[in-house]
Amino acid sequence: MAASSASLCSSIHTSNSFQRTPNPVNYCNPNSLLLKKQPLEQKYSLHLQSKVKNNQQQRLFNVKATTGLREINGDFSSSAPWPSPSISADQGHNSIRAAKGNPPLMPAIRTSGGFVDLMSVLLRSRTIFLGQYVNSQVAQQVISQLVTLAAIDPDADILMYLNCPGGSLYSVMAIYDCMSWIKPKVGTVCFGVAASHGALLLAGGEKGMRYAMPNCRIMIHQPQGGMGGDVLAVSRQVNELCSNRDKIDKMYAAFTGQPLEIIKIYTDRDRFFSAGEALDFGLIDGILETEY
Repeated sequence: MAASSASLCSSIHTSNSFQRTPNPVNYCNPNSLLLKKQPLEQKYSLHLQSKVKNNQQQRLFNVKATTGLREINGDFSSSAPWPSPSISADQGHNSIRAAKGNPPLMPAIRTSGGFVDLMSVLLRSRTIFLGQYVNSQVAQQVISQLVTLAAIDPDADILMYLNCPGGSLYSVMAIYDCMSWIKPKVGTVCFGVAASHGALLLAGGEKGMRYAMPNCRIMIHQPQGGMGGDVLAVSRQVNELCSNRDKIDKMYAAFTGQPLEIIKIYTDRDRFFSAGEALDFGLIDGILETEY
């Protein structure tokens, strides 16, 4: 049996019908497989290198382009390149609308020591501007300015210009408490409007130092607020709102010298005053006449 198998294999190898390949591949030898795959890997590696190089060139082009745009706009705040824009027209309109809420940049003033921002110049003259809705952030800024000026010179007066439509009652109370606590006298001047709790700051200035421009408007009313929840939660919020109203009415009575009953009538609804009416009512002490 073994002899017959050997003769069969010998006849197959010597037969003319079987042709061996000139470079046979031994699939049991891993080195031969690697040799076969090497040209493909080299080709793929060259393709990756070319793609990376093209991406680097494209990135370099984007950096140069955006850097030039930044230099035109005059923004040198960061050396990192801007990403290339990839937003739709609607998103672009929304971003423009959102940019309107950003606070304006304060202009700089040239002095002998160089450029100084306008806020620093005003603080040097002991002047504070409050021209927006009062929230916790605005209150913190105003309080920090008041405390700083009081620490620099506790005997010099401070002047606060108001063009305030109102704000959070607690934030306004924080500013008023600071005005009353520091040693310097704080005078107030109304430009434009002092409405809602902004009128409380105007009337809360130092007696004899509360002024208004001829065309300004002043409005006082009772505190307002929304509430929700169960009966107990709503009742507590109502009690807090009523307590705040009583406190504000007593403050206006002390500022103006009017009876508390008159103050409650005036603050029951929105009550607008001209500069002359506010002077007669006792909210201010004088009107600053403009010179033409």
